[in-house]
Amino acid sequence: MSQKSLATSLSERTTRLTMGLAQTAAAASALLEEGDRRHAGIPEDARDLLLDDIEPDPLQPRRTFEEPELRALAEDIARRGVLSAILVRPPIVPLGKYRLVCGERRWRASRMAGLVRIPTRVRELRDDEVRAAQLAENILRADLNDIEKGRSLRELYDIRKEENVRTTWEAVAEEVGLGRARIHDLFHLASLPVSIATLIESGRLSGSHGIALQRAQSQLGEESVIQLAQEAARPEGRRTGSFGLSVVALRERIQFLLKGEAAPKPEEAPVAIVARPFIQKTLHAIATGKLKPEEHAELLRALESYQVNPSETGEADQ
Repeated sequence: MSQKSLATSLSERTTRLTMGLAQTAAAASALLEEGDRRHAGIPEDARDLLLDDIEPDPLQPRRTFEEPELRALAEDIARRGVLSAILVRPPIVPLGKYRLVCGERRWRASRMAGLVRIPTRVRELRDDEVRAAQLAENILRADLNDIEKGRSLRELYDIRKEENVRTTWEAVAEEVGLGRARIHDLFHLASLPVSIATLIESGRLSGSHGIALQRAQSQLGEESVIQLAQEAARPEGRRTGSFGLSVVALRERIQFLLKGEAAPKPEEAPVAIVARPFIQKTLHAIATGKLKPEEHAELLRALESYQVNPSETGEADQ
């Protein structure tokens, strides 16, 4: 074999070997990607679509997306990726955008995290199927308040009723995976006065407060339950912290009113009892060195300016 023929043969073998290695690497990459998807719970038929090729649904039942919650989700996505594919409908017109069905929070948070693509399932769905899927998702979301869930539940029930007049609440409860009692409570929350519903939506009252008020509404009247709701609510602008009345205290207040009795005023705890946990936490922070220098100095100034009468503490002889 001539030197030229040998060189040509070697070149061809090298080319075939390179192509083979590339195909093997691509196949290995595909297997790894499939394994990652299965481990993350992402369906095999999901594809990675550009975030910019997807648009939200203007008719999505959920209207508000809290910024802190989105940022927390974005941080998680930046760290671990998107662990559950979103659901979209194909473009209505050629070269149009995909329309979101479920997963708008993940889509928004992925953009916030700087992602370019997102795992996506594409499905041909009718308008009523889209609406039902969105409502069912909202009912099960942990971060939605019970008023929003109740509204979504009523809409889902109406859709199912249009499809089949014999649809029951039990069937809807089974579809969304909730018990009958929970479904019943969510449904009736929508009958609360607007002012109470607003307190629950803003986070100043819990859904459990709303259920207690709704059950008492027919006997106490709307004006009374509104007054009770205002007493039980957190201060205006607060979504965390103690309520004016706990759910248990609210139920007790309702029982007294139903019996025509005046509810007893809660006894005020002695200042020493209230202050003791704070003092213990402060002493622990000092002992473990968790106070910042400026906090330590401020605490010392406060202690120096605070004078205690020994006779008031009962420690004069100790």
